[in-house]
Amino acid sequence: MAYGLKIRGVTGRLIRDKVLEALDYVGMAHKREQNALTLSSGETQRLGLARALVVDPEVLFLDEPTASIDPQNTTLIEEIILKLKREARALVIMATHDLEQVKRITERVLKIDRGRIVE
Repeated sequence: MAYGLKIRGVTGRLIRDKVLEALDYVGMAHKREQNALTLSSGETQRLGLARALVVDPEVLFLDEPTASIDPQNTTLIEEIILKLKREARALVIMATHDLEQVKRITERVLKIDRGRIVE
């Protein structure tokens, strides 16, 4: 997670603080010492979100952020996305095939068919 900060010139304690803040944001601060290869698929998805958030993006693109994960982690990721929206921390643009998820967490929807916006 620190790499994105290092290449942006962030150093020392600020890297550690931002990494811990991002892990806490996605509910994974307690896993900070755990090897990423030992995480579940849902935890790996949340870690990916933390890795993206650590650099404070203005826009966050998510491609099927809850694909192939269990319902509990799906709920956690949806809550993180809703929290991002509430706090206006980043504009979230998300691709998904889950229409029920669309109803739960989005405000605006574009339906795309064969590369064209149809709705």
